[in-house]
Amino acid sequence: MERTKWTDEMLDQRFAAMDEKFELLFNEIRLLREEMRAGFALLRDEMAALRNDVREDIASLRNDLAGLRDDAREDMVALRTELVGQIAADRAQVVALHRQMTTILTAALVAVIGLLGVLVAKL
Repeated sequence: MERTKWTDEMLDQRFAAMDEKFELLFNEIRLLREEMRAGFALLRDEMAALRNDVREDIASLRNDLAGLRDDAREDMVALRTELVGQIAADRAQVVALHRQMTTILTAALVAVIGLLGVLVAKL
């Protein structure tokens, strides 16, 4: 088997072929970089839009919670007012019942004293 000698012409052809392949490879890499940059830019835009949507949703949620808090506060104030009124009414009923019982017991005591007076007078 005879060994081939590399002539200048063969070396030039070989290097030219390598240069072509490297140029194709460099072009592919350049296109890939451009595609990736465009994809990343699109991704950044989508993430910014999502971030804005999330911020709007959070702001809306805060407003809803503030409204619920205010409604709950109003309900609690109304309930407190109602309870204070009910307690005052119950207290008035207890006072009235106390007066009625005092009157009944006083009348019963007077009656018992009168009966004792009658019994003492008969003796």
